[in-house]
Amino acid sequence: MFTVQNYPKSYGNIKPNYYRLSTFQKPNADIEKIESKFWEFISSTISLKQPRRIFKSYQFINNGWEWSVFRKDNKTVIKIPSRIFSEVSNRKYLKNTKFAYQKILDYFPTKFVVKTTFANLKSLNLMKQTYVKGKNNEVISYNTKNFRLLKNIKIFLESALKMLDDYQWLPDFDIKRSSKGFKLQNTIIESSIPKIIDFTAYYDIYRLYPQRTSEEIKDKKSHIVDFLNWINKKIEYTFKTS
Repeated sequence: MFTVQNYPKSYGNIKPNYYRLSTFQKPNADIEKIESKFWEFISSTISLKQPRRIFKSYQFINNGWEWSVFRKDNKTVIKIPSRIFSEVSNRKYLKNTKFAYQKILDYFPTKFVVKTTFANLKSLNLMKQTYVKGKNNEVISYNTKNFRLLKNIKIFLESALKMLDDYQWLPDFDIKRSSKGFKLQNTIIESSIPKIIDFTAYYDIYRLYPQRTSEEIKDKKSHIVDFLNWINKKIEYTFKTS
């Protein structure tokens, strides 16, 4: 069903009422089956493509489905299209990513969002970000005594709930609970401050089709509320016993 020639491109669009699979949302259409086929196409494309790992003389750090990340110096990282999906190189994709960045800043205090500038240089989409020193996907232990970290994550999660309620969307981070604690995935914690480093997701679960949006909002909200309730109890207990 999906090929390189006909697959639906999102160009990083996060705006309400935009759905990537909207042209397939027809009466009697099995949209979940269509999404499954679309995911198969995305997965096979990723397995066949080699991301860009060389840019000037900069140190390659990592890559995702959208961007390859390079360390320019001790203070700066550069993100450029990883060349897995062609539309990431389109100016529209950079414009939409900047829109997402600004929308996130409408809800999250600036300290939680890595400072970023956007440019298109000689037809190359480019983001310049402040280098964040910290641990990605860090687990917040049930036994933590870092009161400052708990307070910051509390504000972070409250901001996320507000954005989820107002905008029916969140940037690309996730929460996982395990036997050891809570993991903030795709979020770097630097000096007890969680920082959002990615503003869009190539496979944006909130912008596929309305039913999926509702399901993901319900699921994400349950994880956020669970984490937030634990933090509130932890802070209350820490305060009483300190």
